[in-house]
Amino acid sequence: RAGFNTGTVPYGYRDQRVRVKPPGRRARWRSRLILEPVEAATVKMIYTWRGGDGLTIEAIQKRLDAARYPAPLDPNTGQPRGWERSEIAAILRNPKYLGRQIWGRHHHRRPAPATSWIWSPVWVHPPILTTEEFTAANRRSRLIAFLPDSVTPGQVA
Repeated sequence: RAGFNTGTVPYGYRDQRVRVKPPGRRARWRSRLILEPVEAATVKMIYTWRGGDGLTIEAIQKRLDAARYPAPLDPNTGQPRGWERSEIAAILRNPKYLGRQIWGRHHHRRPAPATSWIWSPVWVHPPILTTEEFTAANRRSRLIAFLPDSVTPGQVA
């Protein structure tokens, strides 16, 4: 919980491998999230289209394809796989874009209730969005009811 990423790396970020050695333990590799500027701008645009313009996921997909925004990479091949509605929906639901780490989102590969999530008290990686932008794009989602009251801006861990 020292600001290292767990799980997959979200679109808009890249992982930076860091070797850490806790006292009295062997050295390990951990992962921190760093911004990928072009993809981060694409994430911001997706949230603007959804929250500000009220576009559907299908309309966002058409805009992304038409404007040739960089598509997510296939984890197996490293090649762009095209924009899919499920990918856009996953981007819109992902609270990691707020710059905080969340633990307990899944339990035994199943989604856990948002009430049981544990949020980092401060930013652990550079945020792409503000809480207001995230909330505007997820107005109809039950997820926003479980956002922490405040995000403590400050030093990235």
